[in-house]
Amino acid sequence: MREGLKQLGPIRRKFIATFSRYGEKPSWRFDKFLEKPSKSTFFKEKTLLFINVKLSSGEFITDHLWFSMTKGFNSLGTLVEGDIVSFDARVKPYSKWRPRWDDDDQFDYETDYKLSFPTNIKREFPVNSQEGGL
Repeated sequence: MREGLKQLGPIRRKFIATFSRYGEKPSWRFDKFLEKPSKSTFFKEKTLLFINVKLSSGEFITDHLWFSMTKGFNSLGTLVEGDIVSFDARVKPYSKWRPRWDDDDQFDYETDYKLSFPTNIKREFPVNSQEGGL
């Protein structure tokens, strides 16, 4: 569990993180434009992995977080490993899909914490960029 995130609560805060890589996850969505509206569509949703997540004050929060590709992240263009990105977000609890057994041998899901609703997304320092180089 991400104790650093749990302690922050749901207040919107500014975070800074280092981009690591792109990924994808399976996803389903309801397609209201299909001839038969009861159908849903399976697709792979693009994701981003950030490491070294910190508050803007520099306080370390967690070693990594995954985000779905949103319009805000997409507006940054292609990120390169090592790019520093800042954003505002809220802490939100979620149930991990990975099941575990509790003390009473009952099937249960583990609660963890994530950052959600990222806004004001900016590339702070493109580490691997050739712009303004030597």
